[in-house]
Amino acid sequence: MSKNMGNRTTIEDLIITARNGNKQAEEEFFSKLTVRFLSVITRKIRNYSSLTKRINVAEESDAICDFAISEVRRLFPINHPKFSIVWAVNVLHNVVDNFVTNLLVDIAKDGDPEAEDQLFSLIRKKLLERINRKRWREGQDE
Repeated sequence: MSKNMGNRTTIEDLIITARNGNKQAEEEFFSKLTVRFLSVITRKIRNYSSLTKRINVAEESDAICDFAISEVRRLFPINHPKFSIVWAVNVLHNVVDNFVTNLLVDIAKDGDPEAEDQLFSLIRKKLLERINRKRWREGQDE
């Protein structure tokens, strides 16, 4: 069995145990999720040079991660029937994208053309994702 498969089983076991009311398993699951979220957040922020020039990436990543985890816990508690890692990751991406967008807007308002270009690039990417998702759904309905 690969290391990745063993890790997946551990995560799934933690979720099952946490859903059965074990608070320690729930905390361990969210601790592991925090580690994964933190690397995703840091990587996404580092994609925007306008941000990395103006913020402490490590501190902001920690704050965003804490907020994302709290949002996952609030929106989809682990014992909620709709809870899934996919939903948790979606929440994470929404939180990070909102942070990046809002900060790029503020920096662009200060007259930074690089931030403005990055902001429009991000908006364009999100719009294209939305269009493609809508097309895919319409294709499914036919």
